[in-house]
Amino acid sequence: MFHANTDVQTAWEQNYLQVQLAVANQVKGDESTDMLKKNAVTQIAGRELVVNIRAIPGRLDALGLKHWFRIQTMPIDYYEIGGQTLFPVYGSDGGLVSSAIFYLQSLMQFGNGQPRRGAYATGITIPAGQLGH
Repeated sequence: MFHANTDVQTAWEQNYLQVQLAVANQVKGDESTDMLKKNAVTQIAGRELVVNIRAIPGRLDALGLKHWFRIQTMPIDYYEIGGQTLFPVYGSDGGLVSSAIFYLQSLMQFGNGQPRRGAYATGITIPAGQLGH
């Protein structure tokens, strides 16, 4: 899969829009070829593109997730302090509110068994009008 910001998605779509050839006799009736699809690009080179607004602008990451694994140090469980798992909620005036809150916690890390199965590309031109450019 590929992981990128919205600027890379737009840059890839702009590459797609550079039409090299349009054969007019293949279009039926009075229709015209729709060069701009209604939905944004969801794939790059036949692989899924995951768009994340917090990804680094101008960078495209290729991730081989089949070789990633999880190392779980502590399984998911309620956050506990001295045997207490429910905690009071305070209002804006500092007084107690008639509700309680609980937290779930987990401790884990992720590893990559074959890091050479991934790749990245940096320095991709950010399209004009995006991310302050």
